[in-house]
Amino acid sequence: MTDTSNKITEHTQIKLEVYISYLKAYLSILGNSQFKHIDIIDIFAGQGKSDNGKEGSALLAFNVIQNYRKEHDKSVRLFLNEKDTQKVNKLKDYIDIEKHPYTHIYNEPANNFISKLKDLNNNHSLIFIDPYGYTSVSGENLNKIFTRRNTDIILFIPVFHIYRFLRKEDNDEQLKPIAQFLQDIGINENDVMYSDGHRTGFSAVNVGNE
Repeated sequence: MTDTSNKITEHTQIKLEVYISYLKAYLSILGNSQFKHIDIIDIFAGQGKSDNGKEGSALLAFNVIQNYRKEHDKSVRLFLNEKDTQKVNKLKDYIDIEKHPYTHIYNEPANNFISKLKDLNNNHSLIFIDPYGYTSVSGENLNKIFTRRNTDIILFIPVFHIYRFLRKEDNDEQLKPIAQFLQDIGINENDVMYSDGHRTGFSAVNVGNE
């Protein structure tokens, strides 16, 4: 995960820290479960490292899983998808999938990749959705993700995007996909208002389906 300029800035770094902290806790808990496989899924994996040399979500998760597998018998698999072929090639330079066969790298548009997730339904999954990518997912596929059994979802929604969307006078073309996404997941103006009419927001949403 990087921003649109392929760099990891301070706010992106914070999101990555939240993701990795959650991933470590998730593996600690699920490691004692009855599930044969635990699947970590990053739909917008990026290129492994940003252009300013910082590790992105894919590489950070890979390192966490690699360390976990050294100390536990539980099968943990990592599924990484990135539609940009150049970024996928860079990612494969950092992660040797032949040496680490529990890691699977895909080069697909998000909606195509999501259609493959049905094959993992018997496992417990953690799905990470990058905030620069979720507007590329159709409402139908979002619904498929949110209704998957045995699935935890980490989804970051920038508060500022919500704020701008709710400003009636703001018709920025870039916000239209955000508006559609918020509607698809059921966030409307009433959901982000206090009783006195002031706006609040969401910096992260974790959805779990047991």
